[in-house]
Amino acid sequence: MLLNHEIIRNHEFQFRTKTGGILVALLSAERIDLDGEECLLVVATDITERKRAEEEIHLLQTTTQAIVSSCDFHSALEVTLHQVCESIGWNFAEAWIPCKDGTTLECSRGWYASTTSLEKFRVESEKMSFALGRGLPGRTWLSKQAEWINDVSIEPYQVFNRFEIARSNGLKASFSIPVIASDQVLAVLVLYSFEARAEDKRLVELVSAVATQVASVIQRKQAEEALRQAEEKYRTIFENAVEGIFQTTPDGGYISANPALARIYGYSSPEELMANLNNIHQQLYVDRNRRVEFIAAMEEDNAVTGFESEVYRKDGSIIWVSENARAVRDLGGEVVYYEGIVEDITHRKMAQEALRYQQQQTESLLLNILPSAIAERLKLQQSTIADSFPEATVMFADIVGFTQLSAHTSPVALVELLNEIFSTFDQLTEQHGLEKIKTIGDAYMVVGGLPTPRPDHAEAIAEMALDMQMEINRFNQETGLSFQIRVGINTGPVVAGVIGIKKFIYDLWGDTVNTASRMESHGIPGRIQVTAETYQLLRNKYLFEERGFIQVKGKGNMTTYLLTGRKRLYL
Repeated sequence: MLLNHEIIRNHEFQFRTKTGGILVALLSAERIDLDGEECLLVVATDITERKRAEEEIHLLQTTTQAIVSSCDFHSALEVTLHQVCESIGWNFAEAWIPCKDGTTLECSRGWYASTTSLEKFRVESEKMSFALGRGLPGRTWLSKQAEWINDVSIEPYQVFNRFEIARSNGLKASFSIPVIASDQVLAVLVLYSFEARAEDKRLVELVSAVATQVASVIQRKQAEEALRQAEEKYRTIFENAVEGIFQTTPDGGYISANPALARIYGYSSPEELMANLNNIHQQLYVDRNRRVEFIAAMEEDNAVTGFESEVYRKDGSIIWVSENARAVRDLGGEVVYYEGIVEDITHRKMAQEALRYQQQQTESLLLNILPSAIAERLKLQQSTIADSFPEATVMFADIVGFTQLSAHTSPVALVELLNEIFSTFDQLTEQHGLEKIKTIGDAYMVVGGLPTPRPDHAEAIAEMALDMQMEINRFNQETGLSFQIRVGINTGPVVAGVIGIKKFIYDLWGDTVNTASRMESHGIPGRIQVTAETYQLLRNKYLFEERGFIQVKGKGNMTTYLLTGRKRLYL
């Protein structure tokens, strides 16, 4: 070299020592004149340790950079194995990681091979797993220490259970290194060489240093992978949920919305929803106070459950929704956003409304058949209702001439006439606080003093009877007909109740009822006939004519009276 150069400075070269080791040195040389004689000055400096340190630093840097760029935990392991094997000249590397339940080590997807001929060893290894303390990976997992085997192809099964497949693939020297972070083994790296080798502590230290350097990075990658999987799972739920999912700002804008929410509100996509629905207070709720109420509930309980509201869809139609939401706050307690789910409950609301309407109709029908107090008792599943009343006033009224009219009047016209008259009587019943019992053909039955007792039951019946006469006269004037009513009234004890399970009605029983019926049937058309018992209760307030004795079927002779009007003092 000095033939071409006058001087050589820091020329790096390798040389073999007496023991066979290879070292690296720097050579500097030049010609010098020593007492008139040309000499050669040579200086060689051993830089083996420095070169090793530089190589280690370079390996650490390149490995760390490659891992940082890797997309997930397994690819980070593969990058590490590739970088290490390429750097130290070994032929195969694999990584073993704890399974999800932490009971065994399983083969990672990341691996390295210097030749495709080693794929068979890889395939066989993928079928295996190692318990704590079993096999080379399992022992390293347990001890958290590196382990070296000079030649795995000649080791017994207890030491290396893959010795046969290793031998057939030409693998010999092997060592394992644990990757540890926070005192937990994240992985066990196992490297192989085609050559049998005695333990190289420097090599073990180098790969251990790499493992230590990359452990935190790999741990972060592992955490990132777990987070990514969780986010993917959440995204899948978010995108495919039946319920709408949202995040909104306190001032009423959308931060996020899923496809289901867009569908519920009539938009083609979450993006369209968020672009157009930017003021929930003004645009969404039919009742604009609902957003205020929503926020007030959040301030009080930090959450709402089953918050039902009518909202507008994109096309202006109105639906019912139910919201379950919570407030997300910063460290200072200020609301950052609201998040929750929305369910379209329109069909449920319609069903509830239909049920409510049906219940109202049923209730109304029941109250048309029964007194309200009796209806309530029936709803409590009382199968039989029977009450005794010591005193009540019963009235029967019959339309005189109606039977003859039916002979030359159509059924429809006849029913319409009867309905008009009896509807008027029903109004009078309500007006006087009486209880209609039933109609039988053209006869109308009403009672005073039950099911809720009242002291003026006889007076109320008398007032209704007089008003019925007045209404019939008005009806005759308006229609040109000449109907009369024959009324019978009696006062006394009765039994009232509901019996049976089909077509039940509230009815009365007892001699008082029979006598009232006889008063009507033995009465005079256009007049109101009462018994002596009723007369005694009314004589101070009403005008009567004494009819005298009449023969009453099943009762014999009875003194009866005809109610003609009210005394002037009580008009």
